[in-house]
Amino acid sequence: NPFGETVYGEKIASLDANGDGIRDLAICDYFGGLVSGCQAGAEGTLYVCLGPYYSTYLPLFEPQPACGDGFTFSIVTHDVNDDGLAEILAGSPTADVGLVFNGGRLSILKP
Repeated sequence: NPFGETVYGEKIASLDANGDGIRDLAICDYFGGLVSGCQAGAEGTLYVCLGPYYSTYLPLFEPQPACGDGFTFSIVTHDVNDDGLAEILAGSPTADVGLVFNGGRLSILKP
């Protein structure tokens, strides 16, 4: 993990994020993130690492971050809008939604 000790790399998905025909990796870290003061895990971070060497990466964060959301606890890649490039569907199972505590959220990300 480029930013410290967490659960970086526990879940990984493959996709072609930039359309160059080379497989890239989406690497989950559902305890990572930028929100400070979190006691039981941060909001979560997703790293898109570009192939073939995977040394260039783009960190993606939850659109509405909060402590303990678990962003990227589950991920899948699929071309949702039929443009030839895969989107990343990332689950945040413990995200609060409106007045619903731990209601969960699904984010569709275009790297």
